Amino acid sequence: MANNYAQFSEEMVVPVDKVAAVNAFFEQYIKDIDDGQFDYFGGIETEWDKFQPADQPAIWLHADERYMDEELFYVVQGLLKAIESDQPFIVNVAYTCSKPRVGEFSGGCYAIWQDKDYYVDPCSAVMDYIKFHDGKPE
Repeated sequence: MANNYAQFSEEMVVPVDKVAAVNAFFEQYIKDIDDGQFDYFGGIETEWDKFQPADQPAIWLHADERYMDEELFYVVQGLLKAIESDQPFIVNVAYTCSKPRVGEFSGGCYAIWQDKDYYVDPCSAVMDYIKFHDGKPE
């Protein structure tokens, strides 16, 4: 039996004046999980990056084995609202399998804004590129 994983590891820089708002978001997030409001949450790890200088704080977001898309959107959109960013946050994801089986290795990329999300898988991205360039790579 193979183990399947859904993983990602990204970092979000937080303006120094928004650190308190980010901490308040995480306090509420933890309460919501503990209260059972989100019974499928808990696959995403979050922590302040201890290697960043104090004047450039950053949150490290990662999932080592699996995560739910709903939780990823909730966390990223909550952080974007806390830092008042209208820019998208990009998350590269990897879907892997512990056995070398055909079709069980893939990934994709999410662009997440405060109020929407967009996902593209590698095959669709390549097909879009080919269509856009009339089938000829530049």
